[in-house]
Amino acid sequence: MRTVTWCGALTVGLFATIAHAEGPDHDKAVATFDEARALIDAGNCEVALPKLEDSMRYEASVGALLSLADCWQSRDPLRAWTDLREAERLAYLKHDERSKIAHDRAAALEAQLAIVRVTVPPAILTEPGLELRVDGVTVDRYFYLEGVLAMKAGPHLIEASVPHKKWAQQVVAQPSATTAVIVRLENEAPPPVAPVTPHVVDAPRDFGGPQKTAAIVLGGLGLASLVAGGTMGVIALMKKSDINSACGGAATTCRSAPGSLDSQVAEQQTFTHLSTVAFVTGGVLAATGFVLYLTAPKGPRVAVTASATSFSLSGRW
Repeated sequence: MRTVTWCGALTVGLFATIAHAEGPDHDKAVATFDEARALIDAGNCEVALPKLEDSMRYEASVGALLSLADCWQSRDPLRAWTDLREAERLAYLKHDERSKIAHDRAAALEAQLAIVRVTVPPAILTEPGLELRVDGVTVDRYFYLEGVLAMKAGPHLIEASVPHKKWAQQVVAQPSATTAVIVRLENEAPPPVAPVTPHVVDAPRDFGGPQKTAAIVLGGLGLASLVAGGTMGVIALMKKSDINSACGGAATTCRSAPGSLDSQVAEQQTFTHLSTVAFVTGGVLAATGFVLYLTAPKGPRVAVTASATSFSLSGRW
């Protein structure tokens, strides 16, 4: 027996308009339906089912859907229920009096099926863009008011949504029982805002330059003075050594005798004095430059923070 492709756990036939692959063709649909109906009356549903499918492809009809339900009723009540509810919907759209017949026959099967009754409050029914889905398959709006949905026993996901609101609930359909759920839409949470990392902008490196420049100049002069002081100190030591060698270690006697080394001693003392002055001056200049450099302004650090709704600027000067 060929599978009725538009039936299934919930079946696309229940939740969407039937697609007519070959387009409406009334004469072919009627002729094929008559053949199938004759086979059903003769008790041969096996052969009638594919002919009913062909008739539905030519043109969807209430009679073909009711006949499909006739064949499936004893074999697969869920498929039969699906065909009957689709027949009811189609009859309603065509103002066909068989809408009630299809509804009553489907209701009579519900005691054998796993039923989920989805209640949509009136306030939600008026929401624009309302959609109801079962396991991701959209339910036709015709079934919203009554909300009776037959499905295979087991877990199913029921969802409803309108723009910016949604609701979902997992249900377990029980055999030969009814499970009730109520749609309760809730506002969707706004998308998470990515954290904004402040962008720190360093000031130009020459910020506070005058003081730093002075500090570097003074430090350089101080270093030069220390070098000069050291040089003159070495010269003074060398002259002192020469004087001591010439006097045989008696520098005082040499200075008091004729032809003494007073001039050399004076030079040695001058270099010693200049070395001391240079060392003291260099130390003062270097220390001053060091202090000025450490106390020079650091320059601003600016933090810029921006988002979709705000902008801020903060910093240190």
